[in-house]
Amino acid sequence: MKNQMDNMPGQSCLECPSCGASNISATSEVENFQYGDKYDAPTLSVSIRVHHCASCGFSFTTEEASELKHDAVCRHLGVMTPNEVRSVREHYGLSQGEFSELSKIGKASLARWESGVLIQNQANDNLLFLLTFCDNVTRLRERRRIQTDHSNSLTKNVVPFRPRFRALPQTDIDRMQREAERFELFPEAMIG
Repeated sequence: MKNQMDNMPGQSCLECPSCGASNISATSEVENFQYGDKYDAPTLSVSIRVHHCASCGFSFTTEEASELKHDAVCRHLGVMTPNEVRSVREHYGLSQGEFSELSKIGKASLARWESGVLIQNQANDNLLFLLTFCDNVTRLRERRRIQTDHSNSLTKNVVPFRPRFRALPQTDIDRMQREAERFELFPEAMIG
């Protein structure tokens, strides 16, 4: 299914990756693709923008098409899309590091979900869903405050750690290294 679209106002001017021309038009097309590689893999559909070069006839898509296909997979799996994951964090004005500290979701995992490199599992998606409710974030913040206060009270009367073993000076380490290099398990003088 094709739907003719001209270069829309406000749309950045694209250049053809084949010939470099900027005489580009676009059509909206429904792309069907299989999700998975098994014989019973479902077919998903998404409407994408296909760009066409009037100079050389080359047709291409942009990153937008990949993002739309990724979103279709997320909807099929019943999990949040990368933009939805990002919006949960941004709703509270938190950086990825701050959101990671609060939720205990790894910062690298969060970055991968937000960029669409990976799709979060259902358990993590459920946690993200719960964090869309302000009262749950408030509870986590209060819990973190209590834990920090408790941790601070535990360290008030703590005796500083004293190592059980002392570190050897570098001169002793060097001497022991030289002795080890000269060591022979069966010296030639004893074998003869």
